[in-house]
Amino acid sequence: MSVAPREREELRLAVCFHRDGAAAADGGLDAILADREVQRKTAAFYAERLSQARLMVPSAEISRGVVWAKTNMVRVAKEYPLGWGSTNSPPSDILVSRDTSWFVHGYDHLWPQFSRSALEVFNRCLEPSGQVVEYVRGVSGYKTTYELNINDDTPLHLVAILHHYNCTLDDAWLREIYPLCRRIAEYMLSQRDRNGLLFCRAAGVELFGISSWRNII
Repeated sequence: MSVAPREREELRLAVCFHRDGAAAADGGLDAILADREVQRKTAAFYAERLSQARLMVPSAEISRGVVWAKTNMVRVAKEYPLGWGSTNSPPSDILVSRDTSWFVHGYDHLWPQFSRSALEVFNRCLEPSGQVVEYVRGVSGYKTTYELNINDDTPLHLVAILHHYNCTLDDAWLREIYPLCRRIAEYMLSQRDRNGLLFCRAAGVELFGISSWRNII
């Protein structure tokens, strides 16, 4: 597609997935492509979302940059069979706990209802021990900790819950999940070494040997 200076063109892109595979998703894709109102509906949805958490500064470039940042956050938010979540790889259904915890700090101002749902996905996927998983697949529900005894996902999940509470002041929700939060905290305390520090006893390498990632920042 070629777009000349000062001209506009419209292009529709759709991503569909289904628990039973690509063949089962074809019907949904066909329905989207056949809906001539889909772009208007999408534009209206984005307009409503982006009207939240406005930042107005003298610099028009910075103001536009904030809008684009919010757009990119909304762009990766999807409703999966497991619940709402955001992925760092839009074609996939991998929901990373660490990424979600950081994203919540922005979504809390832009779309707090999404933050709640995304946090609850990982609340439901919590290991019996109290450890927070590394990631979960939004379609199948597969989850993993990469066989690590401790990871940064675990404390970051508590930090995200605190941020969400501070933004919503929902006492009833916090009281409801308090036992879960306590279980997470107690698990962290159980993973201290003799110096009182959290210590990862990684037995593998690469994904199975990294307990803390900072690429998402």
